[in-house]
Amino acid sequence: MLNREDFDMWLDPSLTNTDPFQDLLKTRIRQPLLVEPIRSPAALEQTGQAERIEMD
Repeated sequence: MLNREDFDMWLDPSLTNTDPFQDLLKTRIRQPLLVEPIRSPAALEQTGQAERIEMD
């Protein structure tokens, strides 16, 4: 996830050097997540048990 102090750099249309963002392209979970299966995006009815995914 992008840190608040990096928003302006991320949104700068003149930025062509992507080196500062290479860390963001690495696959990892930066904080614990609680995931819940749902019926559909339109019907957010939970259809199963929630599961916690720990951070890397």
